[in-house]
Amino acid sequence: MGFLAALSGLLIAAAGAVGMVSPQQLIALVARFRSRRGLLVMAAIRIAIGAVLWLAAPGSRAPGFLHGFGALAMVAGVLTPFFGVEAFRQILDWWSRRRIGVLRIWCGAVLALGLSLVWSVV
Repeated sequence: MGFLAALSGLLIAAAGAVGMVSPQQLIALVARFRSRRGLLVMAAIRIAIGAVLWLAAPGSRAPGFLHGFGALAMVAGVLTPFFGVEAFRQILDWWSRRRIGVLRIWCGAVLALGLSLVWSVV
């Protein structure tokens, strides 16, 4: 389970790195999920990552962190389809209008989170 948790952390870190280098590229990637099916795929990914982190927590360096983030990811995954496509589009449009520096700061936090997850299980 540690391998899958590390892989999840690397995916999160990669998303943060892409967003730091090219925030518009990350927004374009996320925009591909602007459909009912896309939201369901996004929800499934969040639930899977959350479950992997939750299950990997006991053998990690930071079990509380992984339990907490895993639970948060699973709850976000369960709630994702209930927001709907229109709300998702509005949020994405709002994010795309932010200053590039703000986007890079948030993506830097995502990169740090992903690397923290990797550190916790490696």
